[in-house]
Amino acid sequence: MRIEFPNKEVVNSATGGINFPVIVDDNQVTCRVSKEALEDIDPENRINSVEQQFSENRTILEDIVRKKIENADEDLFITSSDISSKNI
Repeated sequence: MRIEFPNKEVVNSATGGINFPVIVDDNQVTCRVSKEALEDIDPENRINSVEQQFSENRTILEDIVRKKIENADEDLFITSSDISSKNI
């Protein structure tokens, strides 16, 4: 299975989180990251914008999505519970 992460993230104006594309075997899907997950991933820097939090923690977020895809989880929505279970 080939998984790619293009650098095309956007702020989801409805939720305040981030949406970003993931290409899985030539099929593009959208992953969503909640605003709360972005705040929880680096609590000391909650004051940073969601774009900064995403950018600074992109590798961790991509790892979470990669595991969801490999486990056939169709819900590519990263929440605070995904962050806390990662033991960051």
